[in-house]
Formats: sequence, C-alpha cells, structure tokens
Amino acid sequence: MPEYEYRCRQCDKAFVIERSMNDISPVNCSHCNSDNLARVWNATFLSGSAKSGTKSDTTSQSGTACAANPAKPKSCCPCS
Repeated sequence: MPEYEYRCRQCDKAFVIERSMNDISPVNCSHCNSDNLARVWNATFLSGSAKSGTKSDTTSQSGTACAANPAKPKSCCPCS
C-alpha cells in the first residue's frame, strides 16, 4: 500500500500515512489532530522507480511516447 507524507501547518510535525490510493477520507495530524496539512512531495515519488532514467529504459519508454504523441514538443522529449 502506498505511503503518503504530510506536514502539519499547525504544529509543524511531519508524519507518514499508509493508505489506499482510492481512500478519500480526511487526514488529520497524528500529533495535534489538525486537518490543516500540506502534502510533502519527495523526489522518489516525482522521479518514479529506481530503474527509471537508464538509457535502455528511457529509450523504450520515450520511443513509444513519441510515436503515440507526434505533436509533443521536442523540448519535452528525452529521445531528441
């Protein structure tokens, strides 16, 4: 199950919650019970898996993406 990191804007404590991606129930701070939270976006989540970015991985994924979307600007395409 995915883990999500939050920082409380009330008490400034950071905490991690393990929950389903489909769970839309409200999240409260585990320290002060406030609902005034900010989601922390870490680099692992933003960059994908540990394997991403390898030459063979990038070539196979970007080749498919470029063929599927020829209107995509070349500046966004890692294979150009």
